Amino acid sequence: MRLFIKLGVDNLSLPVHYNHYQQALIYNWINDEYYQSFLHDVGFKADKSTFKMFTFSKFFGNYNYNKDTKMITFTDKIWFTLSSPNDKFLEYIIDKILFTKKYLLNRQGVQVEDIKYSKFSPSKGLEVETKSPITAHVSLKENNKTKTRYLSPADIEFNEIIRSNLIRKFEAFYGCEPQDGNFTIKPSDGRLKMTISNYKGFIIKGWEGKFYISGSPDLLKIGYDAGLGARNSMGFGLVEKIRNFV
Repeated sequence: MRLFIKLGVDNLSLPVHYNHYQQALIYNWINDEYYQSFLHDVGFKADKSTFKMFTFSKFFGNYNYNKDTKMITFTDKIWFTLSSPNDKFLEYIIDKILFTKKYLLNRQGVQVEDIKYSKFSPSKGLEVETKSPITAHVSLKENNKTKTRYLSPADIEFNEIIRSNLIRKFEAFYGCEPQDGNFTIKPSDGRLKMTISNYKGFIIKGWEGKFYISGSPDLLKIGYDAGLGARNSMGFGLVEKIRNFV
């Protein structure tokens, strides 16, 4: 399930890399201290992987950008999408923001103005557009140090890294392997854009654009709800359906 949340703001100023402020607001919205602590500190586990099982889009709205200060100022209303396969997580958030509508974001007031929700029923294939970048990487050992190599959709490993990540997410959330482990992702046009984000000093490379995704309905659904690729709870991997193609 996913929520579409609209916030009223009055010249809200944020650093251009604002993901962690947005993430903190989401955690603050969880109307259950036990679940908030579980999600933040423990998460859902499969083998050595841990997942928070949610993702979110960038903020959308009218803004001005100051290239000297690298600050974005949203002038009026902003909106974003929050998605998770865990309906309970989203219900906690709805319970809180329905009754307490005013919050602080980077020490500035914001007000929840509207909430809508939708559920996703996958076909075997669809075209999607990123609302936050998709990131995929491999870890390499070099001189006894672990280094991260980010992958592009042109890399052979890109599809397999995302597919195996989806399988681990499915196992972590449902406690079993998916019946069908097939999954394919490929660009649907040639206008992909690489992004470089700074999350609390940690550099993350990702890709924005349109993709075809196809394969197991189970993996399509977990990817659509929990995010494609890595770093989902940091605000990566949320996609929006454009159309079915199978």
